[in-house]
Amino acid sequence: FSFPNLSTGAYFLRGFRDVNADNKQDAASEPSGTHGGLVAPFPINILGGNTVAGRTVTICDRTALSAGGFVDGDLQAGDCPALDKGPGHYTDQYAFRVGGGAAGSVGQGARVRVTLFADGFDPELIVLGPRGEVVALSNNLGYTDVEFDAVDAGIYVVEPTSFYPGQTGPYQVELGVVGGFAGELSGTLSYAGTVTGPIRLQLFD
Repeated sequence: FSFPNLSTGAYFLRGFRDVNADNKQDAASEPSGTHGGLVAPFPINILGGNTVAGRTVTICDRTALSAGGFVDGDLQAGDCPALDKGPGHYTDQYAFRVGGGAAGSVGQGARVRVTLFADGFDPELIVLGPRGEVVALSNNLGYTDVEFDAVDAGIYVVEPTSFYPGQTGPYQVELGVVGGFAGELSGTLSYAGTVTGPIRLQLFD
């Protein structure tokens, strides 16, 4: 890529696969990447007509992660670079949505736990918030988990990687809600009329 004739200022690079051709990034599912971290790009300064070359943007797949669910993965050489960990580290990207009320999303303000299980390497778990900031980080032999309050609405990215560079192997990532939103409503729905057709019950807030 090349962007000529830039005036003095700070610039940022982001790339994504526009799956639905709407010219907008769906951060929860569309493959994406930046020059910088997985979510937040680093500034590139252009001063007085200088040339900045050799910058790289790697676009990586992103898999949706739902509350109460888990995914099995395999850390491999050649996977997405774990940009928020450092050179020589690999990762797969998982994303979950906070707020908005969509199916599988997490309520804003909920306390969230993310767990990474791995037997073949020393795991490290990084969770990035909607602005690309690290909201939780942990490492431990065999498995590691983090808990945090999801106070900001938006897309959170889970970055499973290894503590030491070059490590690979199978793993499992699990997402759960452990506090903040655990309410329950139950009861009985009845209809004594004669009109036929399906009966549906909806919950609103």
